[in-house]
Amino acid sequence: MALFPDPLTSIYAAIQTQNGITLDPTQYGLTNPTPYTDPAGLTNTQLTLSPNTVQSPYVGSVTVSYFRWLLSDLLKQLPLPLKFNGLTTALTMAQAMNTYFGTNFTAADIVDGPVTVNPDGSGTLTLTAQANSLGWVGTVNLPFILGNFNLATAIAVTALPGLMYPERDETKPYGEAYSYWRDFSASQATLVTHTPADTDLTDVANALSLNAGSGVTWVLTGASRYSLAGASITYNGTTAAYPLDSSGNPQVNLAYSNVMTVLLDPVQCTGYSGTLIMHYNVPGSDGIPG
Repeated sequence: MALFPDPLTSIYAAIQTQNGITLDPTQYGLTNPTPYTDPAGLTNTQLTLSPNTVQSPYVGSVTVSYFRWLLSDLLKQLPLPLKFNGLTTALTMAQAMNTYFGTNFTAADIVDGPVTVNPDGSGTLTLTAQANSLGWVGTVNLPFILGNFNLATAIAVTALPGLMYPERDETKPYGEAYSYWRDFSASQATLVTHTPADTDLTDVANALSLNAGSGVTWVLTGASRYSLAGASITYNGTTAAYPLDSSGNPQVNLAYSNVMTVLLDPVQCTGYSGTLIMHYNVPGSDGIPG
């Protein structure tokens, strides 16, 4: 939320509130603001309000005065030094201040230009108000330093192979969620014989259908909710040999001896997306009774 509101909106709101009238801003125009010396010291700026269409219920013009914020007051209002990462112009630094301090600076407020940044990331930001800025006046020098952390340096590992959910298509349930918890050991004798080079997935379809119970049949051709058309085996072997994630954690259930992963076709399988993870036990493997 901007702590410093939009000046144009504030000007119209103040005129209406203090005079008990309603103005449609689209029916009026404002001249550029000019410095003004108020004998009472309450305002520092003047501008003229005039209608710009015959639809306005008012004619003529009126000069109003108001107080533009002093950039020098930021020295008392902001925690210094400021912290920036990778910013080298006055406007980009001012706009970064909007995010953290609600200053609401725009290109119409600040004179842009390069800012010298020392090798250690420190420097001095000189903010100068545009002559026609509705909200700000003056100039200020604000010290800054490098931000606490550079995210690109802190996050050195950017490949996250361990993230299995969500995968590929957020409009469908994930194949992992469908299959991960199921036990396909009843079909182990046929599943264990396959390799990623195999293109005949009849045994996979049978294992899925058997495990799913009555009323569900996985098919090998055509687009349907339970279709293996276009699918491919991406791994079939022991769970112990399955690649760990980037943090060194298992991606499959090590309580089973073996696992098969099947990548579904995103078009042919209309019911699920991503990868089926099919765990099963092979008798005689890792102490499993034969």
